[in-house]
Amino acid sequence: MSKIKYWILMMRGWGSRYDSNSGVYTYICNELGLSFYNYSENNNFDDVCSMALTEMESIFGSLDNIPKLFDYILIDESQDFSESFFKLCEVVTYESIIMAGDTFQTIVGEVPEVISTDYVLNRCYRTDNRTLMFSHAVGLGLFEDTKINWFKDEEWELFGYRILKKEKKDEVNLHQYTFTREPIHRIETNSVGNKNKFAEIINSFNDSLMDDIIKVIDEIRTNNSTVEARDIGIIFIQPNKFTYNFIDRLSVEINIKYKWNTIKGYETKDTEANSLFITNDYNIKGLEFPFIICVLTNRITNNVKARNTLYMGMTRSFISSILILKNEESLAETWEKGLEQISSTNSLIVDEPDSDHIIGEITIIQSLESDNRTLDKVCDEIFDNLFIPINKQANLKQQAVIALLGDDWTEEKVSNIIQINWKMMTDD
Repeated sequence: MSKIKYWILMMRGWGSRYDSNSGVYTYICNELGLSFYNYSENNNFDDVCSMALTEMESIFGSLDNIPKLFDYILIDESQDFSESFFKLCEVVTYESIIMAGDTFQTIVGEVPEVISTDYVLNRCYRTDNRTLMFSHAVGLGLFEDTKINWFKDEEWELFGYRILKKEKKDEVNLHQYTFTREPIHRIETNSVGNKNKFAEIINSFNDSLMDDIIKVIDEIRTNNSTVEARDIGIIFIQPNKFTYNFIDRLSVEINIKYKWNTIKGYETKDTEANSLFITNDYNIKGLEFPFIICVLTNRITNNVKARNTLYMGMTRSFISSILILKNEESLAETWEKGLEQISSTNSLIVDEPDSDHIIGEITIIQSLESDNRTLDKVCDEIFDNLFIPINKQANLKQQAVIALLGDDWTEEKVSNIIQINWKMMTDD
């Protein structure tokens, strides 16, 4: 009796023309003889998936006649993909598609609406529940007068919250909400003698940022005698031109003071012993450390992408998350009060906002119609299109990110910067 072979392929969404196993889209195009489209100013991932579906219909007469290439497809980080990609996967899959995602990890747009799901995984086994509550509150603006979003009771429950509410005096139909979560301890963090705070806020002023980060590392080392460099991750939220020069200086300071090396996550995904990991907000997903230091050098606004990345960064720890703000005294004070309330009551207490104090669904609808690729993904697509070697990509990506401030970037700007710098590198 012959043995049945089962194959598991792990691929990106798009992939490269020259490696059929590098992406789902690339694999489908190769297997079915479809036209492959690289990234261009006129093509995003949603576009190329839609064009593939149209060409399939033309070749096979109907989407129902398309040969099946997979038994199952698991789409991780599904919140970052479009409907056309889901449809493309559906028509080539024999059994079923499983989509796993977290709406709060959408770093490419606003928080989407809660959609119908088969299973809701609303327990977090990595992060302290108090850290999770604080991170949700920061991401949704719950400590502030104007909320980024406010959900229905059943939706809060989908996110894993238990709700206790009471009517607010002198305010009709509005309530004070007390949110709690079922505690799940991956490790014991409340033992006698434990000096680690589950979360901490530090407001850094002017030129003290370097000293403040070093002080945090010193405190971690003092409270945890066995801590190693690889146990600490530093994430810079909303990086700008200042950030990457600062990281270079920080790396030197860490090496001098602790004899630790540093790994820059926007240059490589490899990890090494005796190395502290430093990255930007485009390379957060998948990270996990006992201790996380989140550094926000720009002013935080009601920009949901920035809020989501901050949420995602703070929830990368399983012992302690430290948030360092720069010149945000008022906001730091507001968030500190919220953090103290969570710490003392093990709950999140929030006044229900009226409609005038919720950013609301208009913002959500608009965001879902926008391009849902990160700057990191756009850079990768350009590299594939220009046939740039992998060992040259990290430096070019860093140059592009440094040249572009905040969220004010376009595909054309990114492409121009990469091509200019690539030409300078190859002309030398």
